[in-house]
Amino acid sequence: MAVLDDISEAQVKAVVAILSSLLETSRESDTHGLMTIYLVFIDVLLQDLMGYRVMKTYMALFHDGMITDVDDRQVEQLRSLFLAHGIVFRSLRYIDSIFSHFYTSFLEINAKKQRKEHGQFYTPQSIVQFMWDSCLADTQLLTGVPRVFDPCMGIGSFLCEFLTRLVNTCMGTSSIWNNAEYLKHMLCHAIPQNIWGVEIDPFAFKLGKLNVLVHLFPLYKRITELSNHHIVSVDRLHLFCNDTLRLTIYDNASPWERAELQRLRDATQLKFDYIVTNPPYMIRKTGLITEPDPALYDARVLGGRGAQAYLYFMWICMQRCDPVSGQLCLITPSQWMILEFARHLRAWMWQHCQLLEVYQFEPYKVWPKIQTDSLIFRLRMRHENATKKKLLFLRHMSRKATLDDILYAYTHFDSTAVHDPLLKYKLTCVDNIDRIRQSPNASFAFLSPTSKLSDQLNHLTSDLPRLCNSEDAPLEFHRGPNTNPVYALVVRTQWARETFGRACCDRWLRPAFYWSGKSKGVDKESTFWLHRDPQRLTRKETSPAEAYLPLIRTENGEPFYSMILVDKTGAHELERDPQQYPELYRYLSEAREALQDGRADRKITWCHYNKCGADVPVKIVHPINYGYFTKSQPRQRFFMDRSRLCLTNQCMYFTPRSILGPTPEYFCGLLNSSTVQFFIKEHCYYDQQGRTRFFGKNMANIPCALPSLQDGPIMTTLVQIVSHARFFIYAIVELTQLQTLMEKVRGGSWDLSMTDVQALEQYERSNPLWREPLRWDDVKYKSLREAVTRVLQRASLCQYAIDHLAYALYQIPQELQRALESELNLTLTETWQNQLRECNLPQVQYDRVSWGQCIIKMISSM
Repeated sequence: MAVLDDISEAQVKAVVAILSSLLETSRESDTHGLMTIYLVFIDVLLQDLMGYRVMKTYMALFHDGMITDVDDRQVEQLRSLFLAHGIVFRSLRYIDSIFSHFYTSFLEINAKKQRKEHGQFYTPQSIVQFMWDSCLADTQLLTGVPRVFDPCMGIGSFLCEFLTRLVNTCMGTSSIWNNAEYLKHMLCHAIPQNIWGVEIDPFAFKLGKLNVLVHLFPLYKRITELSNHHIVSVDRLHLFCNDTLRLTIYDNASPWERAELQRLRDATQLKFDYIVTNPPYMIRKTGLITEPDPALYDARVLGGRGAQAYLYFMWICMQRCDPVSGQLCLITPSQWMILEFARHLRAWMWQHCQLLEVYQFEPYKVWPKIQTDSLIFRLRMRHENATKKKLLFLRHMSRKATLDDILYAYTHFDSTAVHDPLLKYKLTCVDNIDRIRQSPNASFAFLSPTSKLSDQLNHLTSDLPRLCNSEDAPLEFHRGPNTNPVYALVVRTQWARETFGRACCDRWLRPAFYWSGKSKGVDKESTFWLHRDPQRLTRKETSPAEAYLPLIRTENGEPFYSMILVDKTGAHELERDPQQYPELYRYLSEAREALQDGRADRKITWCHYNKCGADVPVKIVHPINYGYFTKSQPRQRFFMDRSRLCLTNQCMYFTPRSILGPTPEYFCGLLNSSTVQFFIKEHCYYDQQGRTRFFGKNMANIPCALPSLQDGPIMTTLVQIVSHARFFIYAIVELTQLQTLMEKVRGGSWDLSMTDVQALEQYERSNPLWREPLRWDDVKYKSLREAVTRVLQRASLCQYAIDHLAYALYQIPQELQRALESELNLTLTETWQNQLRECNLPQVQYDRVSWGQCIIKMISSM
């Protein structure tokens, strides 16, 4: 008969499947059913290990009052199912994997909402093992039990992995494994005194505590084998069901628990040798994450509203890390290393801690369903006698490598040996405490392997003016006004004309660039619009912003939205004579009452619209909150507006500071280039998902290359050509509803799918005079399919040319161009390089004028 040590991965999965099937047929509620199956499984497990049923006797040693009797029939049923699969447990080798898979599958079925709200995404066992390998690489667990702490223990994965290693060390050391008195001391006193854990979720805490007891069982078994003396009791385990962000001492707590929690609250009293954990990722004040106790945290270091939950866990861990022997190893998102929200924490960390190792994982690698990337970092506290050691930062950038592949590469990395070119590394001396002062916002970006590229680009552009908001900057930054209440001052144009009348609209309304982020709901805004203009809520809209030329929604030939330009002065004018524009006055009054009930000082709603841009002849516009760079949205989307559209605070915009400088087209091209995209990623990320926010203070850090008299017209012409090409593509999309063309024009591709081709051919058959509605007078294209393909190619080559003209203007050498495009996952150069190699183009970095003339001629001939 096979034993568990020898079973295959499929048989391990069979154990989980058997447990899950029993849970599904259980008549108890979700958590009670899971606990029952857990206890039955542990009963069978311990019986196999011991040779007789022992769970009740063993669990009674810990005096926790948590364990109840299990149904003998369920125990026998489970034993029979295991025996039918040839499974008899002889060790705990696969237990952690079974526990975590079983509980994770339970969460996926029964608690998806809980996982999202509480940040409960349990750590893969391979990651747990890797983190402990990192901490214990040079350590022998033979000199006693070190003090270990997990402040968010979950089901106990990290603590159990440590206990597994501790027990295995004892097994491998005959002088310990054959010493009953020493093992008794470990089980009854040393381990309970030195293993600490806190978990906020009561159910996960119970499971975690059970798992810890299971991992202590080999010591109990060995003691009974060596000695006839019975163990009377085990000291209380330092495992607490509590909120680490508060560590509340409840009124009903026992004197022992009060005293021990008070020790844990006071970072000066209690220090740990190892703190290894996976803290919750989400923003605090959601789910189970509550307002931290001010006595435990320094708000000056951690920041205020909106701070990420894991920052608070990092703080409590660092405060309790032993200053001489302690190590801390956490897995978190990577964004705290560079983003502004953690700048004070980074400055404190650099002064007080010494980073030892950092391992970065791309999104979806650690948790396949989670977009956030991950970072494992290990550190110790700075002290005088610490050995000097360079920080190793590893980042595997392969999209195809599995998590196991990446962990193997990290474990066996040798900087002196040949390694995968996608495995980036950097060694950095971290001894200089003053080094952090040289880094903007105390950023740790200089530690990253990709910072080699960042450092070089920053050095190359250090003498260039900044983009905006400085004396020598060529652009001025603006943000659209806040059209509160909840965008009530933006209305559907046709509804406004029908409701207010044309004369009123001509006086008070102007076309607006806007998109509705709402659909039908029960909130105040939805209720307000549902009884006035239900079409306003037909669907949640995406931003119509597109590079160079926006994709503005229209209705009956007019922009879909308009802004009501009523400010304080306009409000007084309307209030003096409400009957001059009665419908508008009534609407603004109702909007104030329904949506601004706290503004009783106003009769009608109004806003300061002077920043909306309605009086600006030309502006370069972009959504202020952009989101992610993705496959369908691979680049920024700056566009020019010459029609004096009104903007809300959904958007920011630039205006040239001088009419004598480069054209707006020049700046629009530069802003949409891959070079500026890199600097946007450097300076405009604002959260752990890598979303970008185009605030003036961030855009002001981006360098701006100014053209010569010959360079400017080349960029201007390229932008004009790509804008014309996009105009044609947008018209095709509007007529055919073929939205896939938008992804192609954004990504610079032109390969039409069979579905695309069929849709275009169908439209052409139904509309043989297709050129007329498109105002397309070029007869050299025989079919709509050919025209679309060629125009997509033209737009793609224009973007390639804009990127490479920007490289030349910023004087970025080819090796850095390749590194930059690899970092941004851009493939346009690769797409065009082979085709252009045969054209004998001049080198743009040496002769921009000749290069520009040749490539513009090539584009125009398409």
